[in-house]
Amino acid sequence: MEQLYLSNNMLTSVPAELGQCVSLETLWLNNNQITSLPTELGNIVGLETLHLEHNQLTTLPVELAELAFLEQLDICNNNITELPADFEAGGKLEAQGCSIVRVPA
Repeated sequence: MEQLYLSNNMLTSVPAELGQCVSLETLWLNNNQITSLPTELGNIVGLETLHLEHNQLTTLPVELAELAFLEQLDICNNNITELPADFEAGGKLEAQGCSIVRVPA
């Protein structure tokens, strides 16, 4: 499975077992009520696109910084004010509608 669409499902959490889907390239978790993400998402080594917009997130797991192929991360309309220190926004970071006050140098 290369794509997984879980948008618009009123999810409040993401199962850690999702991190076992190492062949995922695109993951849609947008338009839910997710408040936190499992660190195991960092195990999806081939992930290229991650849609997290329109949730209730306040932070991102530092393990997402280890996703070398992540090119697009959409975190719009969450409650995130700071990115993890190890996070490099080298890919395409969509942060419109966020209150991020600190981005790692």
